[in-house]
Amino acid sequence: MNALVLVVALRLAGVPLAGSTTGSPVLAAEAPGEASAAASVPPAAPPPARRRLGRWRRLDRWKIVLPPHDETLRYDVRYGVFGSIGSLRVSSGALATRPGGPPTVRVQGTGGGSVLGIGSMQNRLDAEFDSWLHGSRRWTSARGEANAQTVDTGSWDGAGQTSLLRRKPGAADEAYHFKAGVQTSDPLGLIWRLRTSPPPLGGSDTIQVVDGLAMWRVRVTTVAAADPVPDAPPGVSALRLQGEVAPYYYDGRPDPDRPTRHFTMWLDRSAGHVPLRIAVPLGPASVDLRLVEARPNVVQNGAAQVGAPAPGARSL
Repeated sequence: MNALVLVVALRLAGVPLAGSTTGSPVLAAEAPGEASAAASVPPAAPPPARRRLGRWRRLDRWKIVLPPHDETLRYDVRYGVFGSIGSLRVSSGALATRPGGPPTVRVQGTGGGSVLGIGSMQNRLDAEFDSWLHGSRRWTSARGEANAQTVDTGSWDGAGQTSLLRRKPGAADEAYHFKAGVQTSDPLGLIWRLRTSPPPLGGSDTIQVVDGLAMWRVRVTTVAAADPVPDAPPGVSALRLQGEVAPYYYDGRPDPDRPTRHFTMWLDRSAGHVPLRIAVPLGPASVDLRLVEARPNVVQNGAAQVGAPAPGARSL
């Protein structure tokens, strides 16, 4: 659900999301009649079957659409009558390749915000997007003040193995390992997946997204190919995607104790599909991400590293 969809829109802007800040909501509840016990990792879902790729399939992998890279995007985060409540900056590095390996790109999202100056929070999310998996292999999320940050790391491989680790000052580490039958990624991985290969008109895509230690299953459908973008100049149209973000346990069961949310995203129709606007209904209004700036990164003197922000760029 975040970098740019719900989790990025809310989490990076400092808006709390139910179940994302603690580990307990993502754990399976006890069955009726069972004695109380310390929470443990839920039963694992069966892993997806691994297919053997023939030689032509391996070669065909290099014909895939490459993910967006070498760019910086800035967004204003707004909420109803409160107006601007935060900002979001997303920067992607150079495309990295190695013999026999997938093209990858490192993506970083930084954001912060508050409502009427109350509850200010800074957040950062780093991810490594794998163009073969169409998702993130690894990701790290840090939130809170510098001296008291909660840091969550995660990884997912093509066999379905998911690993999550939370480190928080003054608390014991929390580690979870389980098999996920649905591809699992972070919020930035979700956005880059949709930008790289959005569903065809009328088609849908489903992926699991981890925010902190909370698991969500996101279903996105392309509902319009040339929809006017709200508050944009006349004639500006985009792909319009509708998404549902449903809470799930690690074992693949729906979680009835957390709310299901929805969002609408407008993607630029040109290659790269830059998100122009994202709207997430929340209470009496919507959290809106509005694109402020999109610019290519400039590498100077060959010193920039993969995933590093453009020289001279500042986090908002």
